[in-house]
Amino acid sequence: MAIGGNWDRNIWHAGLVGLADSDENTWGEIAPLLNNAVPEFYREEGWPVAHWTKKNISSIECGAPEEHYFGVIFESLLDNVSNREEPIREAVNYAINHPVGIITEALIDRFSACGLKVDEGIPEGPLQKWVNQLVSSETQASIAGKIILASRLHYFHAIDPGWTEKNLIPFFDWEGSKLAAMIWQGYLWSPRISADLAIALKNHLANAVKHADRIGASAEKLIQLFTVVCLEHSDLYTAKEQHDGLVNVGTDGLVYIAEFFWRSISGDSKSANNYWRNRVQPFMKRAWPKAAEFVSDKSSEHFSLIVIELDDTFKEALEFLWPFIKPFSDLSFLLTHLDAKGLPDQQPKAVLRLLSKVFTAEYQWPSKEFRNVLNRIIHADPTIENEPDYRIMNDYLVQRNL
Repeated sequence: MAIGGNWDRNIWHAGLVGLADSDENTWGEIAPLLNNAVPEFYREEGWPVAHWTKKNISSIECGAPEEHYFGVIFESLLDNVSNREEPIREAVNYAINHPVGIITEALIDRFSACGLKVDEGIPEGPLQKWVNQLVSSETQASIAGKIILASRLHYFHAIDPGWTEKNLIPFFDWEGSKLAAMIWQGYLWSPRISADLAIALKNHLANAVKHADRIGASAEKLIQLFTVVCLEHSDLYTAKEQHDGLVNVGTDGLVYIAEFFWRSISGDSKSANNYWRNRVQPFMKRAWPKAAEFVSDKSSEHFSLIVIELDDTFKEALEFLWPFIKPFSDLSFLLTHLDAKGLPDQQPKAVLRLLSKVFTAEYQWPSKEFRNVLNRIIHADPTIENEPDYRIMNDYLVQRNL
């Protein structure tokens, strides 16, 4: 068919999809044919071409003569896939299903096939040529490829920091790049960051936090990334820059961070107290907004859950987090976790103090866990029965037959 100039879309579409899904590698037979395809074919059938190429190029060794065909296919897709402008709402979903996004994944696989090492640099030759063509292209279709490159930012910065800082990182600049929102979504698909990359991204990351509301579902990952950088590289940003970043993310963003703290602390009980003392508490001291408007129900719940995970520093953490905790509507999760711990027996007065901070008479879900916790407190320290806070909570449960 190809030899005769027959590029019938229906036949080639079905054939390429079928070959891509088969176990047989057909690179040697099909790639030379695709090199002779007309531009219209790439424009209309870019997806099956890219899909087949990604599957079949994987068996070709780095630098093998057959790799030449990949370059022709890559350039043909980049140049000829439709450049019709279209709204891009979910950048990653758009990129992984776009022909140029798929062929870019295949290009990155070629980098992996060549086994490039840290700081080795992108060698002169086909790989450098192809990736430079992609980053310099201004076509609509190239956006998908750039999103995929952004998702591998850590990898490219590891093998060639200079090239990455010159060619990829400028796309992350909210002030200078129209693609910034999509590029950040690509990177945040599965973000990894080293100390060197954090330095290279420093200004763009701080600026991106101001625009977190413009990247949809990726906002939570962006805010967590900023937090991790501040925790692990505490001297990268000044205390004011860290504080301003948290103010910029607002109440919802602070909830993401409080939940991140809780999951980190609850996920490793052995290191929880050290993580609190050496990472979370110092960060909150220098950066957490103290105005009452930033204290929310959800962040209060997360901070309450954090406190009860800290056996060795429970009282100290409660004292520190006291200004950031207020009553919240559903205590069920907190009470269930608290009832499963030894704190009511070991620190009865401190536990009562925590409950007095979060409980109100409007609470609508009395439970056996609530009663269990109060009973354990009294058993551990009978004098607490005379405390006004205890009486309020006890009367509340008695009135509800608990």
